[in-house]
Amino acid sequence: MSNIIDNPYVEADMTKNFLCRLYNEDNNSIEVKTNGMNPFDIWHVLNYNAYDQLVVPVILNQIISNNVDKGFITFNSETRRVYLTEAGRRWSELNCGASASRLSL
Repeated sequence: MSNIIDNPYVEADMTKNFLCRLYNEDNNSIEVKTNGMNPFDIWHVLNYNAYDQLVVPVILNQIISNNVDKGFITFNSETRRVYLTEAGRRWSELNCGASASRLSL
């Protein structure tokens, strides 16, 4: 659990929603599948507006770290983009059906 997100259930939910959003974009865009996605673009679609913009990078780092630790995404530090892994794709296929469609653009 991070220091910014006090509630572990909220952090777990944010981590899942981030992954499901990436999964949805990865399924619908060759660009995202090939070049990954900017984490801030995912954040903006998720509409977590209650957080001060100064802490958003810290929260995103935690969400990315959570998903990397599970093997669901990779993060390219040079391009600052996230990529869905095969393990992340498999997990998302089973767990993101309603979330992915609910979060569509």
